[in-house]
Amino acid sequence: MKNHNIGLLGGGMEQAALANRLAEDGGRQVYAMFLEGALLSPKVHTVRDFRDALWLCSVLVLPDPVCREGLLLNAPLWQEAPVDVGQFLGDIGKGVLLLAGCREGESHAYLHALHKGQDPEYTRIYHSYEEKYLASLRELSR
Repeated sequence: MKNHNIGLLGGGMEQAALANRLAEDGGRQVYAMFLEGALLSPKVHTVRDFRDALWLCSVLVLPDPVCREGLLLNAPLWQEAPVDVGQFLGDIGKGVLLLAGCREGESHAYLHALHKGQDPEYTRIYHSYEEKYLASLRELSR
């Protein structure tokens, strides 16, 4: 059975605002990983260890852009040590819709890491410059 849980990994104020909107709409459990602070609604489940929630989510929203300084997750609201995207990409399960922020023409090294050894049929990746990305976010926000 497909769940409607959404996970947001990293990001700044825009990502926090999206988490709040999704959580306030109800009907979904929203999990914030590598994203924390007073900006988040009490309805957003903030987890300290991504492994506690990553497997619960059928949709994952990464920040735009995903990486800063090489392969470090763009997570300005995360107060702990910087996070290498390879730390969690390998744990993304099959059938997950991954909304990945990146600009057209940017390096996609993190996506190569994700797809290594996986059947692309199981994980759909939409980039923020694609209409599918925006359509998916609009659908989630309903």
